[in-house]
Amino acid sequence: MASFEDGSKNGERLSAIIKSAQEIARQNELKLGQKVAHPSDYIVYILKEIKGDTAVVWLPGQKNTAKEFPLNELFDPNVALKKALRKRSHEKPELGVEEIEKEQRKKRIIDLAKELSESRESFPFPGVNPHSYQKLKADEEEFPGYVTPIDELIHRFKREGMKVVFGNDPESGNVFILPRGSDDVENDSIFPKHLQVVEGMDRRLKELILLYRD
Repeated sequence: MASFEDGSKNGERLSAIIKSAQEIARQNELKLGQKVAHPSDYIVYILKEIKGDTAVVWLPGQKNTAKEFPLNELFDPNVALKKALRKRSHEKPELGVEEIEKEQRKKRIIDLAKELSESRESFPFPGVNPHSYQKLKADEEEFPGYVTPIDELIHRFKREGMKVVFGNDPESGNVFILPRGSDDVENDSIFPKHLQVVEGMDRRLKELILLYRD
């Protein structure tokens, strides 16, 4: 994931929007279960716990990705987006090459995931790539009990097949892989990037996996 960058007009504008959103968050107080973000990355998290001046967050549907940030640095991404859209409506967009490529990639991910999810197809499970398996097992050991164990999920994927679903906000580009018989994104999901690419797999699914790895 890319990080917020300063030093350019876009970076300065983005920094001002984020600071404004942070101030609003401090005034209104963030709530547990609320979507939050931090200026060190573009990821939308869920606020899990507040410990004094520290906030514990995780990715929607992936509790084993818990992180800690200073509470006063978090902001509501929806507030920031609304401010950015209002500002952009009065300005001529000045997107750089990297921003354009990132937006195009995000749009393609959303389009592919929409097509795959709306087809209601059950796809054969290609397996979890070894590097991702090791990472998921390590996270599982560090945060036991937060999600369904990866070995159990693999067994279910092999038995049921798998499907592609969106998170709560499809426009965020958050896409998940679930066993065919589950609708529990919070506990039973993995990311497309965790899957292996194998010969003969659905071309749309293959493209989705590779885009998620970029």
